[in-house]
Amino acid sequence: MNKMSSFFTLMTIALLSLATTNEDLVITSKEYTPSINLSSVEDNVSLDLFIDDYDYAIEDSDSLDSSQYLLESKGTASSTNHYSNLIALKNCGLSAGNYVYTDGYYNSGDGGAAKYYITSTSEAADNLLIIQLKNGLKAKLICGSELDVAQIGILPNNVISDKINTVQKRAESYGIKTIKFNDGLYLINKPIALKSLNYIGTGKTNLCVSTKFQAVGDKILYTLPDSTHSSYTLSFSNLNFLFPAVKNHPQSGKEMLLVALQETNKCTITNCNFKAYPDNTNGTYMDVVLLWFKHSSLTKDVIINNCTFSNTTGDGYSGSKTDHLRGGCFWICGQSNSYTSPVENVKISNCSFYSTVTDENIALWRGAFKDISFDHCTFTNATQDCDNSITFYNGSFKNISITNSVFNIYAPAQYIVKITRLANESDFTFSGSSFNLATGSTDSSKRQVAIFSTSEDMAGASQNIPCSVGISDCKFISQKNTHYRTIVGFSNVNNKHYSLKKCEMLLPLDYGVFTISGNNSSISLDDSKIDTQTYLSTIENSSNFTVSISNNEIYSLPKSVFKGNMKINYVFRNNICTSTSAAALLTCIDVASNSSIVYNNADNTFSTGSKLREFYSNNGLLASDILVKE
Repeated sequence: MNKMSSFFTLMTIALLSLATTNEDLVITSKEYTPSINLSSVEDNVSLDLFIDDYDYAIEDSDSLDSSQYLLESKGTASSTNHYSNLIALKNCGLSAGNYVYTDGYYNSGDGGAAKYYITSTSEAADNLLIIQLKNGLKAKLICGSELDVAQIGILPNNVISDKINTVQKRAESYGIKTIKFNDGLYLINKPIALKSLNYIGTGKTNLCVSTKFQAVGDKILYTLPDSTHSSYTLSFSNLNFLFPAVKNHPQSGKEMLLVALQETNKCTITNCNFKAYPDNTNGTYMDVVLLWFKHSSLTKDVIINNCTFSNTTGDGYSGSKTDHLRGGCFWICGQSNSYTSPVENVKISNCSFYSTVTDENIALWRGAFKDISFDHCTFTNATQDCDNSITFYNGSFKNISITNSVFNIYAPAQYIVKITRLANESDFTFSGSSFNLATGSTDSSKRQVAIFSTSEDMAGASQNIPCSVGISDCKFISQKNTHYRTIVGFSNVNNKHYSLKKCEMLLPLDYGVFTISGNNSSISLDDSKIDTQTYLSTIENSSNFTVSISNNEIYSLPKSVFKGNMKINYVFRNNICTSTSAAALLTCIDVASNSSIVYNNADNTFSTGSKLREFYSNNGLLASDILVKE
């Protein structure tokens, strides 16, 4: 085949490729499953081959005149300064100082229309922002502060990594502040190093990881400090980040980070969707984290609004639902072996997080976290048993809040909110939120232990780190007879303080509203509606512990179980107790003889109209040893 026939064959293939359309992707929070045939897209002939052969054919043929590619004059533009595409521009014979226009990159009307300045600059041509012309001059793209990727030949249904990486290296010096993508599917075949830029799409812009993606490391789109950037300021809007998990993926068996940001001084993410999903449900699970602010010495001023995070790779796992699958939706951690890296002013609102893997849906650890909020968010765990829905650990956490949000637990979660290994004083607020427990499991021994869990401080810390957790105006709802052991679980803690107020707790709790073990701590339960279907609380091996239960409506048995060595002040006042079953208000089991219990029981209303009996069994402590105040 001669060169000209080769050129026309390639041109025909390329035009057919351009005509290929994909079904528009509709983005929803958890049901979003893109219908993309990646194999056909990834096998398309690259349009860059078309450009290269087109140039070659024009150079080689005496019968072709570049002037035939000039468009007619449009109003004020001269016919000699207006071209149909980049190929025609490359073959123009204009002198330096002229401005020229194209109506497309590969073809007129393909979205790559641009303005160029003809110059004799010594700047190296990259054939993206600076185009080498056949007459030895160069055409410099005039794009202002916003670059449309079509102007550098990045069109849908093609790989983009090399061109994006190349243009970003020059973007800042070129005055570009924004990179704009258009409707369609853009394939990421290699890692993309992000810069301090604004990345925007249309809402139908799909940045999809190729099923042939190649990388030595674990990052796909990322920032890393370099010689010119110690930190980054960047934003994303109206973009869909996609990771399809397939069998025999080149990265199978590795942890992969869809978007990994390090050293971010400011980051805004709005109207974006992050999605990792299996190609099918038979062995296509992959370990993916959707968005990870990772190993940073500084993370601050992060605003995420109206976004969805959906990691359903667990649906592609063919093993047991109790096997441990790695991956998550949104994680933040500081530098390795440190808990002092500042993470400040992170505001997340109107977002949904959906996970079918075992690791935490949301995880914040290894840092000095301050002013972190989730508002009007939805957190969902499904399919695979999970460790925790949200975890805070190995750090300090000041002014952390989750408000007006919904937790949907469709697969057993050992803990829903876990606070552990604190390094310094911390405080948390949870308000106006609902916890919908709908797993259908009654296993509260291991799989569904506590909705809120607090355990020992970080190794090497004083083990007396102050921490307060306020829970107010929250609803805890059981569906399908789902049982949890307790709402609040303390485990061998010191100086921890929980407050529950104006909550609805109408669900099976096998050990009561709280199950606590610790010292120098407190818990209060006020102005709430309570029906655990068992009893009120379990307290064991606790010293200098204050429990206050006041002004509640209690429909289940109002008794508390005491076990072990106790030094406790227990207040039970102004409660309306509607159970008609006879029960002990205090049930003491194996309580040590050196224990001290001060019990304040006053102004309560019982349906029988009589005072509840105290009952003691197998105790060193006698009934007369309990100081009762009324």
